[in-house]
Amino acid sequence: MSSLDYYNIEELLTDEERAARDRATRFVQEEVMSQVVPCFRAGKFPDDLIPRMGKLGFYAPYLKEHGCAG
Repeated sequence: MSSLDYYNIEELLTDEERAARDRATRFVQEEVMSQVVPCFRAGKFPDDLIPRMGKLGFYAPYLKEHGCAG
């Protein structure tokens, strides 16, 4: 993955953090971007993405209790 990194943050990330970032980037490019304009115009949130976001660990990824990803 290539992007501008003015503050050299990339070198501070672990391999696991880079992988999470890359998963999020792919998810947004492949599944979210096509829904942005239609959802904006309809004034709604794309609820169909919520389960997928949960499976990818986007919600409270560092919490281990209450069934969170850990």
